[in-house]
Amino acid sequence: MAVWSIVKFSELTTDQKLGADYYHIDKLNVFKRLNETGKYTINKIAKEKKYIAFPRDWKEKIKVYDLTDAIGGFLKGGEFSDSENCPQSAKKIANNGDFIISRLRSYLKEMAYIGENTGTILLSTEFIVLTKKGNESIAWLLPFFISEPIQKILKWSQEGSEHPRFSENIIFNLPIPRTIYNNRKLFIDIVENANKKFESSLSLLSTAESLLLSELGLDKLELPKTKWNIRNYSETEEVERMDGEYFLPKYYALLEQIKKFRTLKLGEIVSYKKGIEVGSNEYIEKGIPFYRVSDLSKEEIGGTDTKYISEELYEKLKNNYEPQQGEILFTKDATPGIAFYLSEKIKGIVSSGILRLKLKENVEPNYLSILLNSIAIEMQIKREGGGSIINHLRPKSAMNLIIPILDKKIQQEISDKVRESHSARKEAKKLLEEAKHKVEEMILEDDEKTV
Repeated sequence: MAVWSIVKFSELTTDQKLGADYYHIDKLNVFKRLNETGKYTINKIAKEKKYIAFPRDWKEKIKVYDLTDAIGGFLKGGEFSDSENCPQSAKKIANNGDFIISRLRSYLKEMAYIGENTGTILLSTEFIVLTKKGNESIAWLLPFFISEPIQKILKWSQEGSEHPRFSENIIFNLPIPRTIYNNRKLFIDIVENANKKFESSLSLLSTAESLLLSELGLDKLELPKTKWNIRNYSETEEVERMDGEYFLPKYYALLEQIKKFRTLKLGEIVSYKKGIEVGSNEYIEKGIPFYRVSDLSKEEIGGTDTKYISEELYEKLKNNYEPQQGEILFTKDATPGIAFYLSEKIKGIVSSGILRLKLKENVEPNYLSILLNSIAIEMQIKREGGGSIINHLRPKSAMNLIIPILDKKIQQEISDKVRESHSARKEAKKLLEEAKHKVEEMILEDDEKTV
């Protein structure tokens, strides 16, 4: 169905953009609503920080974050950088108390409020960095910007076909509804509490990972850097490989360390089922989640770019392709080796790039999940790919991965940390989601009062 807007020339934005999408009716309706209920615009309470630095010029270690490290409203991941090991491109500088938002692909909601424990960080230059004017926190901007009305404005403000992005002017000219501004302290408390829970989640998961590597002796293992090796020809026949990468000494050193413990092949611990491809023509705007590799991480399943299928198609597929509580989802395509344990029931279908692993051995599932995400398995997968992270791991190869089995007490200790981490993460996301809904209610409430 055709959609159009009628806009007076005098009502064009200051940069006089003429693109039809830029004046989409959904965007205009939200702006009208905000203008009628607005007290201030963003530029009255925040300003842009444009400081640029090159990681190579940073004398101390500093964390560098990409856009995907802020998906969903929280800052995670990042890579430590110093003058010897760093990206070469320029980065933006941000500090505690700043709010960052990506001007690319607004639907991914790549934004975050930088909490008090983060310190100075470097960011992709595609981030817009907002810093407060005065002493009051701007943490409340996070639920405001992830709310549906503001997302509509950002969506229809993007320009460009290959890498659509919006202008900084859109952000700074956004009106702030009176009710939201008057309740900003409520939202500040919620966001800061959510940030603390999320940081606790990251810390607990890091503790579990460190404990795993320490118990396996991989934290202090120095892998040989030698680029050659001497092996018997019979070994090449056995594995049907002749490339030098497969036989590098570092892989033998890793396996030698792992085999100091009881080991099993993954196929001895689990059985597996494959997912299915439905085709992009089956995607709809709202419906039942269709989980792809990009929806899976070691912390959770589901993201801001999840695709959906119809209820009818779901009913046809669910008996064979819906993951079950107690299974471990394990990626074999695109980014092989990502694992997540389903401690709760979810509704949806998984794509063919994901294997559903069902335990048949007495191993703690959270222990196995975090192990599958570790360097112990990452290097084995890399070896299978001939030296680089391959975009496809055959199920047969996956089932031959060597799994070290630690003492049950250690497994339990690691599992407890992982469970606590997932619980804290879930609480953080719930708090942010509640704040988002509250913002949406207040915008609607102000609109109804105006009418």
